[in-house]
Amino acid sequence: AALSSPAAGPARPPAELPDLVVLAPAGGLPAAEAPRLVAHLLAEIRGEVGVVGPFVAPGASACLRCLDLTRADRDPGWPALAVQLDLPARGVTPCDSALALAVAAQASLQALEFLDTGSLPATAGGTLELVLPGWRWRRRSWQVHPDCDCVWRDTS
Repeated sequence: AALSSPAAGPARPPAELPDLVVLAPAGGLPAAEAPRLVAHLLAEIRGEVGVVGPFVAPGASACLRCLDLTRADRDPGWPALAVQLDLPARGVTPCDSALALAVAAQASLQALEFLDTGSLPATAGGTLELVLPGWRWRRRSWQVHPDCDCVWRDTS
């Protein structure tokens, strides 16, 4: 996906930027650490829940900061909890290997959909969550937050 500037016309990102970055952090990823100019997909395990997404298309879909801002709107205590979630984990947190495999497979499918077809996968603007013990995927939708600066707005 190319970046554009109204004055300069379409511009392409430098050749050294990847087409997609898959983020699989151990113990959470602060929104400030996510890439800003390249498409990225988050895949992680939170206890007994596997989460794939959101797929972030810079300038076109909700980012990790949008999710944090939305959670803070819903729960004023979210920022304090988020700080605790970002602290380094003590030791390795055990996770179900089948859950980890399912999350890795779903993340691969989402990444390949984007890389092979150029279309946005199901995790654009949402997350896919696999909750144990039911083993059913559910999709949660996330909108671009009006206070986030992740989408370049037309000010003309």
